[in-house]
Amino acid sequence: MIKKMLRLCIFCGLLTLSTFPELLAQNESTPIMPAAQPPRIYVGPIVGFNQNFHSGGFTSFVADVNCPNFRSGNATGFYVGGSFEYLLGDPEDARSSILARLTYDSRPASFEEEDTEYPVLVVTPEDPDGTVIFPVVNHSAEIDYNMINLDIMYKLMIGNTRVGIMVGPAVGMVMDANVQQMFNLVSPLEAQFKPDENTDFKYENDFRTIVIRDGEVPDAAGIRVGVKIGALYELSLSRFIVVPHVIYDFGLTKVTTNEDWRVNAFQAGVDVRFAL
Repeated sequence: MIKKMLRLCIFCGLLTLSTFPELLAQNESTPIMPAAQPPRIYVGPIVGFNQNFHSGGFTSFVADVNCPNFRSGNATGFYVGGSFEYLLGDPEDARSSILARLTYDSRPASFEEEDTEYPVLVVTPEDPDGTVIFPVVNHSAEIDYNMINLDIMYKLMIGNTRVGIMVGPAVGMVMDANVQQMFNLVSPLEAQFKPDENTDFKYENDFRTIVIRDGEVPDAAGIRVGVKIGALYELSLSRFIVVPHVIYDFGLTKVTTNEDWRVNAFQAGVDVRFAL
């Protein structure tokens, strides 16, 4: 009888030991082994793509040079950096958080406008009196615009889904604001620009292109402020999450103090956040 009870006790003990890991996996707290707390803080890298929209426009940055108004420009860029997320409320079932993102943002743009308003007298041996023509001139400006950007956004998950929305301000410290502004002679094909010795313009493409400015944007603002609104989808993988997202960044401040020129962007990228 005693042997049977001893065997039963041993069997019960082995059964308890075999189920102990399952109990721990269920996060049941005991005085000896307290349950692990869900993480509240997540950090990780960000990478993404910018489709930039420069609006409002500007005219020539060179005095006494007639140019049409550059009304809008666009180009692609990128952003890369890191994120910090702090869950609000109980981390175990939190549906909102504060999200901070620090990124390097590339926001270039290309502007183009055509002009046919300037008559030119063309004199040849066959036509000594000359003929007035209206050449087609393409005015272009290539903008190099980069900044260090800080976003502080409120994130809210929708219901019990993995879809969320986020909104908040963005403040950027402008690192580069450069412009290369050019005149390009489109037609007639046999025409050339006549060099002006009184200027320091550069002539390229067999004197069919004039580079009238290649340097910093005059009076460029050092800070850019915007508002961001976006959507995301969270994929949970153990102790980290993968977050594809799309964001639209509305520029509130101007690129320069003298022009009504703003930078907006549509952003698409991925965050990878690890639990701390």
